[in-house]
Amino acid sequence: MPNGVLRHNLGITDHQLLAVTEADITRARLVMLAERPLPGAYDLGHLQAFPVAIFGDIYRGQSSYAP
Repeated sequence: MPNGVLRHNLGITDHQLLAVTEADITRARLVMLAERPLPGAYDLGHLQAFPVAIFGDIYRGQSSYAP
């Protein structure tokens, strides 16, 4: 975590700029999900799709599931 910034895919090194950018992107994704919900049965795979849909462009490949 150089400069106190989480690893991400945007190339931003300033944590305040990252916070603002992340908020803008996630807000847009949440509006999109409200208008067009993810289809599924709310099983594990469906639930795992939500953080990918919301944060995937910012933190692609950074998450994992550990039972």
